[in-house]
Parts: sequence; structure tokens; C-alpha cells
Amino acid sequence: MQIDFFESPCNKLNANCFIAVVNCKTKLNKIRFGITDAESDLKRPAKINFSNEEIWDVIINNPQRKEVLFKAIDFCVEAYRSGNYLLKNINRAKYEFQTKGTGSQESIKKCEGFLTFDDNILFLELKRRKRGNWVKDAREKFEETILCFMEHHNIKNYNVLKSVVSNMTHKGLHQNYMIQNKILKDKTGHEFEIKNEIIIQ
Repeated sequence: MQIDFFESPCNKLNANCFIAVVNCKTKLNKIRFGITDAESDLKRPAKINFSNEEIWDVIINNPQRKEVLFKAIDFCVEAYRSGNYLLKNINRAKYEFQTKGTGSQESIKKCEGFLTFDDNILFLELKRRKRGNWVKDAREKFEETILCFMEHHNIKNYNVLKSVVSNMTHKGLHQNYMIQNKILKDKTGHEFEIKNEIIIQ
């Protein structure tokens, strides 16, 4: 079954989301805004926020007022494993990764969402952890999300920018970053970076 990452099913009662009033997709051209994952414990997707900077998990600056689409993935896109791809298998191969849109089996790991503007796409993961394996967890989410996107969409239609993991509680480079970034590039052909601010250019 084809999975459409751009669908916004949360406007329907039989949605992929847990409540019908959640909006999975926002198009805007504001100069500055934030994205927050403050309601993830309630199984609600990340969303745009304009007014309360204290809850922003990443800052988006858009000085040229480009039209930007934010699409939530976690809690908005159903994707279940149907192949033999296992993150714990160091010899896993991309061809083993397969998904389908509905089912009772295990869901893949998914990042918070993505931004698109012009022909660019940027995958995004939000964290609030001072310690622990948050960089590895972010890489795993990017890995499976990107592979799933590539399975169901023609990624050649986009200029794929480096994915961004934002962690407002962490400053500087994480000691595990280079290893995890190499794994992501080996498995998907794409890289990620750690930063708390994204500039739309």
C-alpha cells in the first residue's frame, strides 16, 4: 500500500492520528516561528508555534518570507515494517527495508516531520535531553523515515538538505555525532547535523 507523506489525515475522523482536531500540515511564510513537540506525551504531532518561545524546540528564521510547508510525520503517517530491515543488524541492507501503510505489526521509527521550501526538503527531529543516546535515537529515526520516504516518493524530485536534530538543552557538538552521521550516510546517502536554529535561504 502506498504511503503518502504529504497527506494530512488528522482532519478526518478515521485518521492516522489519535484525535481528529490535530493538524498535521501547515503552510506559512512568516519571518520567524518555532516548532514544538511539547504534546508528544499526549501522542500528538509536533506543530508550529508563533507566540510562546519557551516551548520552541527549534527556531525557524525565514528572512525572505518564502512559502514553507511543515509536515508532521510522527503520529501523522502510518508506516509498518513488512521487510527484514533491523536497526540492530549492522549488516542491514537498504533493499531489506519495506513498509506498508496499515497493519498490526511494528511501526517504523519516525522523526518529527519535515520542512519543504522551493525544491528543498529537510527532515527534522526534536529532543530535550541533556544526556543519553539521543543522537543515536535521532539517527535511527532519520534512517527509517528517509528510507520509507524514498520507498514511497521519488526523492530525486527534491534537493535533500542535511536533516536537523535540535536539542535546546545541549550546546556544542555531541561526542557520538560523527559516528552516527556516517551510519546515516552509509544507509541512506544523506547526512544530519545538530543545531537549534534553521535559516530558510
